Amino acid sequence: MNDRKPTKRQAPTARGRGGATRSSSHSHTSRATSPHPSRGARTSHAERGVSRELRGSREDHSNRNRMHPARTTRAQTMTQKRTGAAREYSNSRARRAASATKPRAAFLKPVIGIVAILLLLSMLRLVLCSSQDRQWAESMAQQSKVRVTTGLDSSTDLYHSPFSWSNLVKNGDRYSYVVNGETLSRLGVDVSEHNASIDWSKVAADGIEFAYIRAGYRGTVEGNIAPDATFDANLSGAQAAGLDVGVYFYSQAINEDEAAEEAGFVIRRLNGTPTTYPIAFDLEPGASGTDRVSSLSQDQLTKVAAAFCRTCEAGGYHAVVYGSQVDLAHYNLEDLTSYGFWYAEYESHPTMGLNFALWQYSSKGSVDGINGKVDLDLDLTPVATAKKSQ
Repeated sequence: MNDRKPTKRQAPTARGRGGATRSSSHSHTSRATSPHPSRGARTSHAERGVSRELRGSREDHSNRNRMHPARTTRAQTMTQKRTGAAREYSNSRARRAASATKPRAAFLKPVIGIVAILLLLSMLRLVLCSSQDRQWAESMAQQSKVRVTTGLDSSTDLYHSPFSWSNLVKNGDRYSYVVNGETLSRLGVDVSEHNASIDWSKVAADGIEFAYIRAGYRGTVEGNIAPDATFDANLSGAQAAGLDVGVYFYSQAINEDEAAEEAGFVIRRLNGTPTTYPIAFDLEPGASGTDRVSSLSQDQLTKVAAAFCRTCEAGGYHAVVYGSQVDLAHYNLEDLTSYGFWYAEYESHPTMGLNFALWQYSSKGSVDGINGKVDLDLDLTPVATAKKSQ
């Protein structure tokens, strides 16, 4: 190691752009080298001074950032004040919300009470109306019990005819059923708008005792229900003249729903008016097969007729099934015996051994007060009543 110590302090060296070191412009000594290559060069007193100054500057800056104890106490106090103010503000909002809710609750209480009272009144009204409806239906049913009933007690009575046609008495176009000098029949007519305007007082004076009046009909093609145009006038006129009345509907119902619809239509048209005779279900499948009902089976037609009759019974009226021998052959008659039958046959006496209640025996009758020809009917229910009393 032949390195020499410098004879005087060397100025700090500066590093050039290329990475080489160069001496200060005022230094005339050569570069000093470390006697120990593994150790770094010793730091000069000047450099150590600069380092102390830098550390001192950082320490002073750090000390300035440290908060004085008095300042810390004041900051904590301010934080506590702000926290307390926030808490007080929150409590104040809660009190305002509660105070705002109280008037609403006070307002809602009477409203809820009024609504509850209205609901109670509505329920009471429904109960009363239902009770009145039941009383009306029971009243109608009770009234129906004292009117003409056409139903049979049992299907075994269906072909046990109580009639002896030798008791028929004919006088012109008028028939009567007479047993031992006692007339056990009543004479009637059935009419519709086709008979135009009718003078019912003249009809009654001509010996007619009851009248069947058409309430409406269903179209054979489109199937729309239509009212009979003269129903109201005929119903009120016949009753005012002292005649007992019944009503009928010409049906083209193809299912049970339509049959119930037709019965409901009749009941609404009657509007509670009592009738002495049952509401008649008149369905006549056409021979041509072009109407709505001609394609229905016997079982379907029976269900249709039964649905009509059930709906009438539910409305407080009796029901009866009308038809000729051909018409009635479309039904299972055993399923309809409780309603009974209004039989149509224009002969000197019925040829079908059916136990029926009414007989339409002519379509060419003449009656005062009715223009043109009119259907004539015979009520034979007194015969069955007399048989039962024997």
